[in-house]
Amino acid sequence: MHNFEIYYTAAVVILMSIALIKEIAKPALIIFSALILLILGDVITVSEAFVGFSNHGMLTVGILFVVSSALQCSASFGGTVTKVLGNNSNTTLRYLRLMFPVSFLSAFLNNTPIVATLIPVIKNWAKRNKLMPSKFLIPLSYGAILGGTCTLIGTSTNLVVHGLLLENGLEGFSFFEIGKVGLPVAVLGILFFSIVSHRLLPSRKDSIVQLGEHTREFVVEMQVGADFPHIGKSIEAANLRHLQGLFLFQIIRKDKVISSVSPEEKILVNDHLFFTGLPETIFELQKIPGLFVIKDSEFDMKNLDSDKHRFSRNLISEHKMKPPFLRI
Repeated sequence: MHNFEIYYTAAVVILMSIALIKEIAKPALIIFSALILLILGDVITVSEAFVGFSNHGMLTVGILFVVSSALQCSASFGGTVTKVLGNNSNTTLRYLRLMFPVSFLSAFLNNTPIVATLIPVIKNWAKRNKLMPSKFLIPLSYGAILGGTCTLIGTSTNLVVHGLLLENGLEGFSFFEIGKVGLPVAVLGILFFSIVSHRLLPSRKDSIVQLGEHTREFVVEMQVGADFPHIGKSIEAANLRHLQGLFLFQIIRKDKVISSVSPEEKILVNDHLFFTGLPETIFELQKIPGLFVIKDSEFDMKNLDSDKHRFSRNLISEHKMKPPFLRI
């Protein structure tokens, strides 16, 4: 029976790993299914399977994720982070202004949700300052890891070990006990990274930006939903005329095709709006509430009559091929 448990567990772990790599389902569902298989195989008992849900460390991590999510939803959080980062051109100072605050936050809010919260903020800040996001995401991660070594709640590992100590009748860590070693290591690590190690980081653009630089403009079809806040207003009033990097060149309303869209044209529910632009700008378009992407659109550039469409050739190339549609 002992050998059976070994082989059975190994098989479950291998299958779980393959499912995670292939992304067959959501990670939580895959891992939970593997847990159920271990119970059915009598490798672990039901109580052993779910004992982790009562672990003090894991419960604390869950609460900290809620706090982190609240920060991310705060309108002032992104602005505060951007002000702290500033726009100083000194490379070393940039990394110091990034890593020290991140380490401080990670020491008191748990580093995992901090990184998840700050990734989009850092990427937007880097783009606004014409910097490569790849130069700052790894420092973000390391700053959070180093800060997490300074306090009990700084990282999930500390909390899990603390919970195991308490469950076995041993004295757990005090809040700052780990910081006796972690604080000096964090300071030295941040200084070393800011002065030396950042030179090894790649200057890599986002894949979507690279795609936009090497392809023609994309065309995307958006449908106007009932919750669009500018129903009945003109294209100009709805701020859809002067979108940066985007051009609205056609509207389909039921069986009617509206070409050479006028700024005074009214927007109605269920209108299909056709935009052209680079992939990165099209992704920004999706953030407008009430506009929904039409997947697998059948729009074909060959159906356009160039005499009826007076948009710039710089925006839409005059070619006979079907243009690439952005797949969401």
